[in-house]
Amino acid sequence: MVLTLWRFAPALLFQGGDSDQLLQWMLVGAIVLSILAMGLQFFKNVFYAITAPTYSLRDMGQNDNFFFSLLMVVVGGLFMALYALMQKSYLIASFDQFARNQLTTALAGYANQTYKPVQFEFGLNRMTDVFGLVMSSILGLVILWPVLWLLFGYAYWILSRAFGNQLSLRVMLSTLAYYYLLLGVVVGYFMVHSVGAYLAAEGGTPPLGAIEIIGAILGLAALIYSVIAIAQGGDLTPAQAVGVFIIWNVVLGGIIAAVVTYQIAPAYDNFLQDLRTKSYV
Repeated sequence: MVLTLWRFAPALLFQGGDSDQLLQWMLVGAIVLSILAMGLQFFKNVFYAITAPTYSLRDMGQNDNFFFSLLMVVVGGLFMALYALMQKSYLIASFDQFARNQLTTALAGYANQTYKPVQFEFGLNRMTDVFGLVMSSILGLVILWPVLWLLFGYAYWILSRAFGNQLSLRVMLSTLAYYYLLLGVVVGYFMVHSVGAYLAAEGGTPPLGAIEIIGAILGLAALIYSVIAIAQGGDLTPAQAVGVFIIWNVVLGGIIAAVVTYQIAPAYDNFLQDLRTKSYV
């Protein structure tokens, strides 16, 4: 079902509201089928994962098989894709506002007033095309979610070994599966909304509304839950789990910051500079 959605996504995503509605129902169907495949054990485990994570995650992680854990993560990714599709219009409108504000600022000193609107439209079309490619890959979240689960799970497991963890990688992945499930299902909508709010605020601090406040509270709860999942999966104390979390996220943050600083930011600055300096005379 997931592969079918992935294959038909580019054709459906930008063909209008009816196609978006159909794709949403396909995602709902994939979610239902995945949960049915896991059976009643899914509901039982999720109940304990929510009500008593510090007591249940390790036991469930030792008992769950890899396929069961993978399906839970896929469900979290399906919800993320569903939330992104539900808010597609908001994301597109927010990016359009972001792009127009960026271009207005960049071309404020453009000397040739005759061709200034041409440059503006050219820049807007280029930025819209790039964002359109991102939006056409919404269903990639279904694939990205398990990839992040495997990557983070392996990194946390390796780091936990330094603190004496003797549990297997499977246990770490199984406990983190509940985190990725709940993150996608409960926090996913607010994560997607925050992207739109960030763009609408031109990359600054979005105004705090009800959705942003709820999202911040749930985000904090998810952060705490991730530490619990790491501690349970790595046989660590909470302090050790926090250390593992910080070490990996500092490393990952450094990699992301380097890519943005040395690759993305220069390319974007060059794009704006070309718009400012291009002459039609």
